[in-house]
Amino acid sequence: MDDPYTQAELKQIREDSKPTRGLYCKKCGHYIPQFGDLSDAQLARVQTLLREGRAMMAIIELSTMADCPFTWAKLWVTHRGRPEYVYGTPCPFC
Repeated sequence: MDDPYTQAELKQIREDSKPTRGLYCKKCGHYIPQFGDLSDAQLARVQTLLREGRAMMAIIELSTMADCPFTWAKLWVTHRGRPEYVYGTPCPFC
């Protein structure tokens, strides 16, 4: 299930919990949470920080903007919001 989390849901989540929905990464076995209430500008800010090699700042800002647990923001940033492919690039039908 890849429904994004709302900000209201994220406020109820404990720091030690793991996402139970989002995009599933077969490589690591975790769900990468998706944040439904983030604006395009906020996501662009996180992507810019990643391109600049400032992953820790991207995690901190994403955690603050989405009001999500730090560990969830770290999971999202580590995957850049998408699952890693196990066998190279996906086929054109995926």
